[in-house]
Amino acid sequence: MAGQSNGLGAGVGHDKTLDAPHPKVHQLAGSGRNEGKILVGEHPFWHHTRAPGVGFGQTFGKLHTESTGRPVLLVPAARGESGFHPHGGYTWDRKDATGAINLYKFAARQLSIALSGHSDNVLRGILWHQGEADTWHLNEHQYAMKLDALIAGFRGEFGAAPFILGQMSPDRMAEGNEGYPLIDAAHRDTPARVPLAAFVEAPHGLFNSPEDKLHFSAEGQRELGRRYYAEYRRLTARSCAHDREELSNVSVRETAADESARS
Repeated sequence: MAGQSNGLGAGVGHDKTLDAPHPKVHQLAGSGRNEGKILVGEHPFWHHTRAPGVGFGQTFGKLHTESTGRPVLLVPAARGESGFHPHGGYTWDRKDATGAINLYKFAARQLSIALSGHSDNVLRGILWHQGEADTWHLNEHQYAMKLDALIAGFRGEFGAAPFILGQMSPDRMAEGNEGYPLIDAAHRDTPARVPLAAFVEAPHGLFNSPEDKLHFSAEGQRELGRRYYAEYRRLTARSCAHDREELSNVSVRETAADESARS
């Protein structure tokens, strides 16, 4: 789970029942006194900083373990007020070494720790929610180039896992910052530029307060988690179908070659 504050989890309205942890969903702490340790997957999650509220990762994790029966280890790696354009010494630009902390490298390190923890651990997907901080600094093309480089970096290091990104708050976008449509367009076009990627439409009206339409409420975050998982299932089903088709084609070619050899 990577990105900025909505990826971190800032949802107000924690519910003891709806947001209760699942015994098979855990997190690899990215900060705090338990940094580097595996903890229960409960709010608030320990990203590069501690999350201030509810995020979408727990819902995603619960749906995945309930669907597959397999345990889930979530890797929180987001940071509020962060973008590809450097902000306060932090950047997601994997090629930028000028700041204090490169968040891409932080996330990659956390992934490496998670994957090395057990021989059966596999990266199933990257869940991205970011963009607000870059609305002031990057145009659509600039943002798309940096996002694609980040995806290529993760896949070069860890394999071609699904990459799913969520829409910024539509209610915040409606307030008029002219940079939002540019970043939103780059987000929407990502599946056309990058294979095995999906864009998640965000829910309307599920924000923290009239004064804070930037951040999704706890209800909004849970809905985002459901939508992320629906896109994950769609991507992986399509990928499995493609693999089966490739295997079938190989089998047909091998059969044809065998028949040719016999004749």
